[in-house]
Amino acid sequence: MVGYLIPYQHYYFPIFTPFLKLIWSLQSVFWLNDKTTQNKSYERSLIYEKGTLILHWILVIIFLYHVPNTYKLFAFMLSEGIGGAGIALVVFMNHYACEKLHDEEFTKEHSFLTLQLLTTKNMTPGVIVDWLCGGLNYQIEHHLFPTMPRHKLSKVRPIIMDFCKKHNLPYQTDDFITCFWAVEAQLKEVAEAFSKTKRQ
Repeated sequence: MVGYLIPYQHYYFPIFTPFLKLIWSLQSVFWLNDKTTQNKSYERSLIYEKGTLILHWILVIIFLYHVPNTYKLFAFMLSEGIGGAGIALVVFMNHYACEKLHDEEFTKEHSFLTLQLLTTKNMTPGVIVDWLCGGLNYQIEHHLFPTMPRHKLSKVRPIIMDFCKKHNLPYQTDDFITCFWAVEAQLKEVAEAFSKTKRQ
């Protein structure tokens, strides 16, 4: 089934994004119950993860209870769709918009720092972008300091930029439209490569 979808992924990508939050939510439920994927350190917070996930769905049900019956499905799909599209666009634009590295480049040529700088891209910050992305448009800073609260990422951005400039390191940032078309180009390239291998 997947083989039939990949050649057209650059066409349906924008339409597919609203469904990603539902897919990721289901994956969270499955993952929490899959003992084979969890390490010892994570087991300490597992009860809190389960608790917050249950609380989330309780709040969703309470919200839907107060929506008129005629609009319940629409309200649910709208709320999940907006969240899904927002998360998906941020994730895709911060990662898929970057040039891909070959396997040998990961171990032979680059450190942890340079890998994050080459495989991650920020969306140009601004009041609206920062609010819509919740701070995750500072994806370079998020990758370098994954435990840092999102509202602090903008504070370290000038420090990272100065460091990169001083040491002649890349610091990738682009506006929303440029990132979007870069994602489309990457998806199209993969789709064409896949179609080519299928024909051989």
